[in-house]
Amino acid sequence: MEAAEADEALTAGAETAANLKPGGWTPFAKVTSDAQKVFDEVLKGLLGVGYTPLSVTSQVVNGTNHVFAVNAKLVYPNSREYPAPIRVFKPLNGPARIAKIHALGSPAAYADGFSPFHETTREEKAVLQKALSGLAGTRYEALLTSVQVVVGFNYRFIGTQTPVTARADSFPVLFTVHQPHSGSPVFTGAQKVYDLV
Repeated sequence: MEAAEADEALTAGAETAANLKPGGWTPFAKVTSDAQKVFDEVLKGLLGVGYTPLSVTSQVVNGTNHVFAVNAKLVYPNSREYPAPIRVFKPLNGPARIAKIHALGSPAAYADGFSPFHETTREEKAVLQKALSGLAGTRYEALLTSVQVVVGFNYRFIGTQTPVTARADSFPVLFTVHQPHSGSPVFTGAQKVYDLV
């Protein structure tokens, strides 16, 4: 493949971004107008649930994969919002399609009690930093948070994980922290977001 063809392959389709590279995922960021068009295209005519996209990570393949961090809400009286990543594939030619929707909270019940995603607050970042103290080799940056009240709090963060090594790529993750009622917060794990959906 010649350089001009490679450049064309990278910029084909609806999404173009300076930090997209073939096979690599971008960190989560605000939804661009191009990504919003793909989101609107794939959800057009979908009934029963409303989705509000808050952030997106993308990957260039033979087209573009997107994982949108969204708040979803069933369309019936007194329903509540819940967090749900949605994976969408937009081929180079043809319509976008949903690959998977993964509810992180219960859409019908209040039993699990996870809040909708919101921008991570200063206080939530402080809890995360305290939970990460002593953890070496990886940095985590939170963009969105969903909270569950238990005996203490469970936090689900959407953000970026960056290994602290030379030339390491950042990648989008869902990571969790438990803050007990008394005691220090504990980092309980991380999953690559695209493995969830």
